[in-house]
Amino acid sequence: MIHSFDNLGAIPSPKDKRDFTTKRLVKYVAAAGIVPESYSTDLSDVPVLYQGKQPACVGHAIAGAMMDTDNGAYSYDYAPRFIYALSKNMDGLPLVEGTPARVAFKVGQKIGVCDNVQFPNDINLEKFVYNNSTLIPANAYGIAKDRKIKSYVLVSDKSFDGLKRAIYENGVVILG
Repeated sequence: MIHSFDNLGAIPSPKDKRDFTTKRLVKYVAAAGIVPESYSTDLSDVPVLYQGKQPACVGHAIAGAMMDTDNGAYSYDYAPRFIYALSKNMDGLPLVEGTPARVAFKVGQKIGVCDNVQFPNDINLEKFVYNNSTLIPANAYGIAKDRKIKSYVLVSDKSFDGLKRAIYENGVVILG
């Protein structure tokens, strides 16, 4: 069976000439080599970041990925609401639930992410409160500045094998 992960329900980001695709990236970064036929990992300690009724899947995905890439042990508790609220402030779509992944990645790259303690992920809040970035305390930005995404690329081959290769080469792939 051939799998394709082209449409998973997230708000699509418009194409941008500044986007790097995995095909373009190969020119600049050496490939990881041959992808093994199979490999496995222990996922028993991976946290589940529950979004409840909030349309903040991209904030949850990026916070989870940042926890993984920070040390690989999931010992941090990053704030998906921080990423989502700032994304909603920047995306120009205040009445639309969700946000384009590119906007959330830019928040992760330019601002970073704070701990859940500074801006709790209370999924029972009303959406207009959950999304309100003016409620973020000033100290959250200071903590976030040390936790930024270095780079991100668009995965151009969304076949099952293409995604396996991207995961193998980059460690983390976020689908939306």
